[in-house]
Amino acid sequence: MIALAIGLAAAVAVIGVYGFSDISAAVFSAGWGIVWLVGYHALPLFADAMGWATLIRQRPAPSFGMLYLIRWISESVNNLMPVAQVGGEFVRARLAQKEGCRGAEAGASVVIDVTMGLFALMAFSLIGVALLVWKIEANDQIFSIVVGVLIFFALILGFYFAQRAGMIGRAGELTARIGGLVGTDRLTNLVGGTRRLDDALHAIYRQRARLASCAALRLASFVIGSGEVWIGLNLLGYPGGIADAVIINAITMAVRSAAFAIPGGLGAQEGGFLIVGTMLGLSPEISLALALLRRVREILFGVPGLAIWWLLENRTYGHAGDSARD
Repeated sequence: MIALAIGLAAAVAVIGVYGFSDISAAVFSAGWGIVWLVGYHALPLFADAMGWATLIRQRPAPSFGMLYLIRWISESVNNLMPVAQVGGEFVRARLAQKEGCRGAEAGASVVIDVTMGLFALMAFSLIGVALLVWKIEANDQIFSIVVGVLIFFALILGFYFAQRAGMIGRAGELTARIGGLVGTDRLTNLVGGTRRLDDALHAIYRQRARLASCAALRLASFVIGSGEVWIGLNLLGYPGGIADAVIINAITMAVRSAAFAIPGGLGAQEGGFLIVGTMLGLSPEISLALALLRRVREILFGVPGLAIWWLLENRTYGHAGDSARD
């Protein structure tokens, strides 16, 4: 909640500096064209769901249609709920288990999907930086972006190697010891689940074809998602090339992911659009209007996702508060 407050304040401050009226006027000029943004987002989400589906080894597995809905719900939770941007992944693993996946299989597939998505985002960010260097002269801002991307890459590698080193199981064992000390059986029982999750992670990581397919599909999702930026630019009356759209999408997505602790990346995403947009020659007002179009799309696409979550929990599973087992 503190991170949410800070992010919201930052977003409001950034927009306020450049004038609410000018930015809102630019957003409203898009009109019903925003519907195109909402409908188009189904395409990158399809690639994301396909990437996740390749990691699920269990047969029978949930149908692809159900995996698509769960992926939609997960993204909606990350974008709209007051949780860190990984909160939707816990929901995703839980719903996958409710649909028939074993608990460890569901959890491992989500963890590795997130990891492959981060590696794909790393590659996509490098593409964006390369295009940015190609379009404009090198300056201190580009140098700062490159340094930031490299730091982000180091964090991704740390996350990956922590999984391969069995850190999840070790964390479970530490939690179990704490549970034993305070007399909490529920914490003590957690260790069995974390060991099974470690085993499932290692089993999937041994299947490199699945990993490569997932990473390729996640990269395809980022590339396809650049079409949203291109559509947004055209709706605002600034028709740009595909290269501009890729640059903006790549760098802002990296900035938002780095600020994963802030719900919805509030403030960070707007700052990314502002910095990269102005580097490409867009006015601050248009850059922030483009960022707000992204927010409008997240709301219009995410609210139905939350509604689907509510329906699944209450009609299919019977109780939204049931805790996942295994």
